[in-house]
Amino acid sequence: SLSADPLCDDKTCLRFLRAREMKISDTIEMMIKWQNWRKEFGVDDIDESSVKNELASGKAYNLLDKEGRACCIVRPRLHDPKTRQMDEVMKFAVFLLEKATKASEEKGQSEQVCLLYDRRGFSYSKNFDRQLFSTSNTLVSMLQDNYAERLGRMYVIGANWVYWMLFKIVSPFLTKRTKDKIVLIYKLEDLGKYFDDDQLEAEFRVANANSNAFAGNTE
Repeated sequence: SLSADPLCDDKTCLRFLRAREMKISDTIEMMIKWQNWRKEFGVDDIDESSVKNELASGKAYNLLDKEGRACCIVRPRLHDPKTRQMDEVMKFAVFLLEKATKASEEKGQSEQVCLLYDRRGFSYSKNFDRQLFSTSNTLVSMLQDNYAERLGRMYVIGANWVYWMLFKIVSPFLTKRTKDKIVLIYKLEDLGKYFDDDQLEAEFRVANANSNAFAGNTE
């Protein structure tokens, strides 16, 4: 039951209430589905060994923003559709979010996480994953439904036609609250509003940036 679940504390209940606009019956239904999903997906059993290939790719990692929120950095240019295993990709998304939420909570400043989606260098011929693209709605719904009010902000670097094509497909599945949290980054300097320089890898720092590459060198 929900009352016996240690994850169903006051903060968790409040997040789900906000996600369902304070409607009690809808909130309970959402939480029961979330509880069942965690068991069926085996969330608590996912560890580094479960996603070792995805971790080794370097396509994603976590850091902190200025508000103390853990931020998942995702670099699809390092995604190889020929070698990835779809099951591991899905688990990796959950692994990153679980790690990020725990990091935010341990920091003590926020319960939310952020996403920095860096599309620079993405190649349609090399990195586009047709199967992953076809399941994008499932992935978005899974994350949105089971991580209620966890997303603080999503930053997008290098938004091009592929991004807008994907956004058009997943947009109907996004709530207005989620859409309002998307921020398009067009200048590297803008990252300084949200991140301290010592949290960013060299490729995101103004002093080391190639302005042409940052502008969105994507196919």
